[in-house]
Amino acid sequence: MSLKDVIRKFAYGPKTDSSSYVAYLRSLGMVIGENTTIYVPTKCQIDTTRPWMIEIGRNVSITEGVTILTHGYDWSVFKGKYGDVLGSAGHVRIGDNVFIGMNLTILKGVEIGDNVVIGAGSVVTKSIPPDSVAVGDPCCGIADIDSYLEKRRAAQMDEAADLYDCWCRNSPEARRGGCLQERYLRSFSGCSSREERMSSRTRPSKRRRGCTGRSTKARTFSSARNLPLPVTRSFCRNSRSIADIKASCMGIWMLTTQ
Repeated sequence: MSLKDVIRKFAYGPKTDSSSYVAYLRSLGMVIGENTTIYVPTKCQIDTTRPWMIEIGRNVSITEGVTILTHGYDWSVFKGKYGDVLGSAGHVRIGDNVFIGMNLTILKGVEIGDNVVIGAGSVVTKSIPPDSVAVGDPCCGIADIDSYLEKRRAAQMDEAADLYDCWCRNSPEARRGGCLQERYLRSFSGCSSREERMSSRTRPSKRRRGCTGRSTKARTFSSARNLPLPVTRSFCRNSRSIADIKASCMGIWMLTTQ
């Protein structure tokens, strides 16, 4: 462990990183499935007053600024006016394969189904059914997961072209004649792991290592290892199928396995 890691561990304790925070919450009695990530633990608030009332499934992504509550303190107003002290508690259950957007609040008594996307800034006051997309304050469903998938697929070519155009116009690396790194196109490749990249290969590549540089006909998409893959800007704009861009971006991943 480096000195920087030691200092960070001392400063943030169990919120040093996702794995430490998840382990800490589990030790308190919270149920958290495998492959669940809390991306910025220092900026998330997960209620530990009743940790055994929170269940989080597998493959859940909890992004920055998320708050999850199992109780409320609104009864303090009743106490001040009438002298009443009321209990307040409710379980929170989050299913498998869920994305929770930034700066989102989940209130007590909420259940979120499997395969759900919840947009940033939402306030979840009621349960969300499985296989859905929800957003808003209060949070409500706006689409099913299948239609949202088709919407995202349809947007891929325009977004890949936009990414490339912005990189060409604004990136200091582009102005120096550099190469667009593979990591920027990773999600467009359709491959999420080295195993998928390997299984997608149809034949070994004989391309020479090294960046091919820029030309008037084509720019170069390249990995951090400077592996060449020429792709023209017009190709991104004029491709008739998302499979075209996906195949080209996938080529980067194939080259990184050489």
